[in-house]
Amino acid sequence: MAEMAPADVPSFDLFKDRYVGALSASHPLAGQDLSLDEFCSLDHVLVTPSSDGFYGPTDEALAAVGKTRRVAVTLPNFLSLPNILRESRFVTVAPERILSPFSDQLFIFAPPIPLPKISMICVWHELSSRLPAHSWLRERMAEIASDMTLGF
Repeated sequence: MAEMAPADVPSFDLFKDRYVGALSASHPLAGQDLSLDEFCSLDHVLVTPSSDGFYGPTDEALAAVGKTRRVAVTLPNFLSLPNILRESRFVTVAPERILSPFSDQLFIFAPPIPLPKISMICVWHELSSRLPAHSWLRERMAEIASDMTLGF
């Protein structure tokens, strides 16, 4: 049973990930250790599928220590994030799996505040459990996810 899924819902863990910070490799702060105050003072890009949000896990962690950040841009998905970062002075916090393929264009760093690990899970309705096509799809997802390692 995958963590975070209700006990009565079929599920399994796909993979774990962690949050990393990133900004353009040409950013004046690239290569430097950012203090928490420096990090908070930058303009941030937040990826959120929610239309109501300038708030995410980073903001929760910052609030716990009495800090906030400036979210200047929100995106509904990660597709354009690397290009936006590369061509701007924005910073972001996102899953390492999303950003690591762009490490030649971005400066990727450990955020200056502890953030929770990410658990990606596969969840489905019980009625789909016995469908051969659905079973096949779940098996392929598990197979692909097992090949996506980053040292966790």
